[in-house]
Amino acid sequence: MFKKFFIDFPLFKKISRIITVILFAGIVIIYIFIGSNLFLVKEIEILNSDLIDKDDLWGWKDKNIFLVRVDSLMDKIKEIPEINYIVIKKELPNKLMVEVHEYIPSALLKENIKFAVSKEGVIFPFRGDANKNYPLLIYEKRNKKEGFQLGKPSRELEKAMKTYLAIKDIVPVGVINVKTDTEVFFLLKNLRTEIRMDSEEYEKEAHYLAVLMEQLPSKNVEYIDLRFGEDIPVKP
Repeated sequence: MFKKFFIDFPLFKKISRIITVILFAGIVIIYIFIGSNLFLVKEIEILNSDLIDKDDLWGWKDKNIFLVRVDSLMDKIKEIPEINYIVIKKELPNKLMVEVHEYIPSALLKENIKFAVSKEGVIFPFRGDANKNYPLLIYEKRNKKEGFQLGKPSRELEKAMKTYLAIKDIVPVGVINVKTDTEVFFLLKNLRTEIRMDSEEYEKEAHYLAVLMEQLPSKNVEYIDLRFGEDIPVKP
């Protein structure tokens, strides 16, 4: 035998009304946020940088703030080696803020001080003050025929810069010499002492150096080799 299905019409009508109200409210909300002029972009502000021209963003004006496409800006940024990343903030109802984060110089290239190296191992055009006493970097492993790869991180340079940052408050570094994937030599500002390190072990070796420098007058030392653990060769 087949069971008869019972429909509670009052409950059905109530549910139908609720669904209708929800759909109507959804249409109103969509119109307010997308169809009305309230959320059309009227102001664009670029923070922390002058590398992006507002004229490059003219296509965003009078576009709905929720539907703005950033593809064109991201393509533009890929062409600017000084920029690390950006953050786009929407200040409702109609303002866009583009927060630009540029690479920060940690060293200058000895071959050409118009280029800097960031802690991420990225080479980019240097627009700061060269008199701020940056160390100079020599990149021996670089293929000179290809030139410098601007705006692209190098694993070797990143490790070298991490090593430098780990010891910069321990000794006054004048020159960073990246010899191989892992070998980094530092010439101190006294131009007499060279420190040899393995960038894969920079944290441990920086600790060894800090302990050693408490007892060692670096101005009278020719080189310190930290690549062999606690048994540190020192040439006076």
